[in-house]
Amino acid sequence: MRIPKPAGREESHALESAFDSIRRDWGLHHKFQFTDILLRWERFVVDIDDGYPLGIDSYTQELSLRDELDALAGLVPPRLAAEIADALRGADSQFVAVTQPIDEPLLPPVDGEALSSRWYRIPCRISPGDDEVARTWANHTKLMLLL
Repeated sequence: MRIPKPAGREESHALESAFDSIRRDWGLHHKFQFTDILLRWERFVVDIDDGYPLGIDSYTQELSLRDELDALAGLVPPRLAAEIADALRGADSQFVAVTQPIDEPLLPPVDGEALSSRWYRIPCRISPGDDEVARTWANHTKLMLLL
């Protein structure tokens, strides 16, 4: 993944300001950087490709964090937003390749929010580490075939 770099003071300030908001909302440590969230999405997609080992709560948390990147891109200058989109394009394409569509979103929208298409996709392969993790997916009948 090619990490986007702010060009100039305006872009740097816009990125830092937008990312500070994410840090606060998510309770992230001040050392957690913008590049960390990009790389986290990329690792998450690799985990799905290998057979997702965690529960549905962890999966939806990663989807929410990815949505934050879309929101962040809307708060920075267009040139930087385009670089962010370019940086995410490969992992986003891989996400679609290693997941399958479902009819209903994994979580219902809150207050009329529009959910991204990612919320309508589940891993093609789930490899839960234990029965408790497997049960988090079992509530979704379509997923029973994956276990």
